[in-house]
Amino acid sequence: MRKLKCLIAIFLTAAMASAGQVFTGKQAHKLLDGAVMGGSSMLDKAKVEVIDMNVTHKRNIKVIMLGENGKDFNETYVASYDVDGNFIDGMLVAEKGDVGHFRTAHDNEYVWFVPQGEATVTITSDSVFVTRIYNLEMKPLSKTYLRHTEKVTFKYCLQPDGSFVQLKPAIETYQIEGNIETNADGTKTELAPTKKTPISAEHNTLSMNVMTLLYAPVSASVKTMEAWTEMGLIFKQRMNMTGIPDCDLWSANYYKANISNILTQGDGRNMVWLYQRHSEEAPSYMLSVLLIGHDSNVPSNVVEAFNKLGKAAGRLQDKAARKWWKDLIK
Repeated sequence: MRKLKCLIAIFLTAAMASAGQVFTGKQAHKLLDGAVMGGSSMLDKAKVEVIDMNVTHKRNIKVIMLGENGKDFNETYVASYDVDGNFIDGMLVAEKGDVGHFRTAHDNEYVWFVPQGEATVTITSDSVFVTRIYNLEMKPLSKTYLRHTEKVTFKYCLQPDGSFVQLKPAIETYQIEGNIETNADGTKTELAPTKKTPISAEHNTLSMNVMTLLYAPVSASVKTMEAWTEMGLIFKQRMNMTGIPDCDLWSANYYKANISNILTQGDGRNMVWLYQRHSEEAPSYMLSVLLIGHDSNVPSNVVEAFNKLGKAAGRLQDKAARKWWKDLIK
């Protein structure tokens, strides 16, 4: 048996050296059990492809960018592995359409939100960069146009032991101005910008905070959970106020939709953490949100998120936490 395990490790290490390699079943679990959102059962039928990789000078650690969920990848993870192919650290870094969570204003006749493609991920020997771009388009002003464009880059630094440190996102925001030319057939064409001016960042802070924690490295799980639960209280306070902007409501829904994902990440350590802290106000707020999964009138995606917890609870190694979760969600 020991020899078989060694052969499996050698096979995985060799296979990961080839971008485009697709893994399923036990091999997919070998790669992402430590980082996958929604619990390891999410990998039972998933396809994991090595999109890019970098063998670093830091103790021969391999940094792998992985696409999960098959041909049309919905999630992108970055993870580090030792020379035997064993998981060291990793994190979800992008989801399809997630740039939309940076929305700053409700669509209207004069200003609208336009994501500029999907997130782009770049890995180097010691860093990971994840960039998202969106525009705030504004109704043309006669013969001119005006828009704001913003680039948000999440940054991670690889440590000598193979763990990642998440750095503060870098934000670049500009106001773009230019002229509009009327063609002979009456159509209009935007000419090259005549002015590009740096301005203050316009992203929605609450959405940014949710994404930052949701995409944090597994190695920072305790710190992440402490910040995540406190954020829940911020949303609770905000929702009790009047005149809440639409983008704040959007951010609150983004937070609520991912509570079960962040709790079930990896081997369930976050569920054990919440069990140990559940009597405190912040974790209690999270639980109150989760328990709406018992209500048959809630959207199907909320019920699905609630059910992830039930599957993950049965795999918890902590007996007391496992019993508590099962009693809670049965």
